[in-house]
Amino acid sequence: MRIIILVVVVLVAGCAGSGGDDATTLSSVLPGEGIPGLFEEAKAAGADEHQLAALGDSAITFDEYETGMQRAFTCIRDAGIDVVELGIDESRGFPLLGYAVAASAPGFTEDETVAVTTDCMVRFGKFVDLAWQILSDESVEVNDARWDRVRAPLLECLAEAGEDLPTDASRTELLASAQQIMDSGGVDCLTEVDFFGS
Repeated sequence: MRIIILVVVVLVAGCAGSGGDDATTLSSVLPGEGIPGLFEEAKAAGADEHQLAALGDSAITFDEYETGMQRAFTCIRDAGIDVVELGIDESRGFPLLGYAVAASAPGFTEDETVAVTTDCMVRFGKFVDLAWQILSDESVEVNDARWDRVRAPLLECLAEAGEDLPTDASRTELLASAQQIMDSGGVDCLTEVDFFGS
């Protein structure tokens, strides 16, 4: 059985294969909009009560993030799809859950497997995952430091991809532009500039 390794997807998607109509846009979850913006997105997408409660106050905790992800893993396993937990990864400067999800399962096509996994993540884990990685006290300092490092090369990559952005474009504008290019099948500028590196 083929396995997709997911050591926590950051910003662009909550789970391997997620996207399309249920994709959370970068601009909706950046610090400028904060947890209230993400709460509204989660509610519209059908997130469960645990996620909405976790996003309903001013902060996200590791326990809330971990509980949501465990609920998502249970949902995926209950559907008959394997999930392997890989422990806690501290390489980005704050704790993240590493995990692997099977790319296929008995009785499912690969597309169906992705659809079931995506549905479980959206309902139970995706939004607390995004909040923990982008908006938690633990992640904000790390992400801000990373942004200082990648801003200029990201702007250059986007320009080479045909985006005409001003040099003083905001973080929201640059990251949303990067996502739009990826969504249309273009270059992955975030990976090109090592945005997800340590």
